[in-house]
Amino acid sequence: MRLAQIVKPLPEINMIPMIDVIMMLLIFFLVATQMKGSEAGSVQLAESERAAASVAEEKGPMTVNIRPASDAGDRPYELSPAGPLTRSELTAVMREYVLTRRDGETPVVRIRADRDSELRHLQGLLICCRDVGVYKVLLATVAASPAAAHANVTTGGN
Repeated sequence: MRLAQIVKPLPEINMIPMIDVIMMLLIFFLVATQMKGSEAGSVQLAESERAAASVAEEKGPMTVNIRPASDAGDRPYELSPAGPLTRSELTAVMREYVLTRRDGETPVVRIRADRDSELRHLQGLLICCRDVGVYKVLLATVAASPAAAHANVTTGGN
């Protein structure tokens, strides 16, 4: 007597949810990478022999870029979400930043000045910081190359 063979179907793995998760992760990392890169803008930082190898991030500093003199025009300051700003527009944004800080939380501004920016724009930003009540200012630089540091020492810094 012959018994009927029971054919069990192979289990199927539904790939659609896994593809959805992978696509969401891909989109997340693309957006996160673009947001990190937008902070830098097109600013080339000045070199400094005393630049820290890695600066500990303060909690929520406002980063202000000072654009190069060739691109600055009447809007030399740049914030990531707001774009290029005049000094009066920057003052208004910074005043709002100071007002939104929690009690006891020190407002911090990180300045990223292009090496080709004009000194008067940096001075204007520092005056703006003073006027709105920001007294902790960080100036971002990059470490000088060994050749540039050597040349600076041999020429007496001139």
